[in-house]
Amino acid sequence: VLWANPWASPGYIGADGALMNYLDDGGMLLIAGQDIGYWDEYQGYAPLFYANYLHADFVGEPRTLEPLIGADILQGLTLILNDTYAYKNTGYCTSFGCWYPDEIEPADDAALPIIAYPDGGIRGLKAESGPYRVVYFGFGLETVGPRDALAQTVGRALTWFTLPSLTKTVDKEAAVPGEVLTYALTLSNIGEADLPGVSLTDPIPQHTAYVPDSASGGATYDPHLDRIQWTGTLPASTQITFTFQ
Repeated sequence: VLWANPWASPGYIGADGALMNYLDDGGMLLIAGQDIGYWDEYQGYAPLFYANYLHADFVGEPRTLEPLIGADILQGLTLILNDTYAYKNTGYCTSFGCWYPDEIEPADDAALPIIAYPDGGIRGLKAESGPYRVVYFGFGLETVGPRDALAQTVGRALTWFTLPSLTKTVDKEAAVPGEVLTYALTLSNIGEADLPGVSLTDPIPQHTAYVPDSASGGATYDPHLDRIQWTGTLPASTQITFTFQ
């Protein structure tokens, strides 16, 4: 789902419940708008959706317009607010109030910054939690350019939605010397296409030793690099779990 609205928010129009259900079912959401944080968190229209599904914290609306510098999946990209390519400008005041991009922060460890002002003020996040992924921009896509940078921004976000994800768990929080720990690696393809040639490597944790022949699920142990490894095709809408001790 692509959500783009320059002045409103999901909570403001009562769409937050539908979006939460969509994400709980494994949806992917790219959402952009300069007032989403203002309405849904600051004004309290949808604080649960904003904090628990966008994984964001609203900081404010500083009255500055600086180049937006990409990081992580947007590394190497720069967007310009009110660029000549922009369909609509932002950053102005009227008798009704002022409109500037939302400054935001990650609300928890599920979110990471992907675009910010040069001073570090964050204007975009990506978040992954359970079955869904979200890319959230605190500015309207209609307010930025150049065209090629904007196209790459949207394209990279959509590509990230299709990439496999890896989670790692262990059956004990603590162990005494000689006790066996069982690790589980779960590789997920949430896209609608098979992914051939996927490779997974996971080093054996420090201060532990691999238990011979304990790798399962098709993974193998490399004694020279002291790691678990797997290469193969990850089918669409599939999870593969590997365990080792």
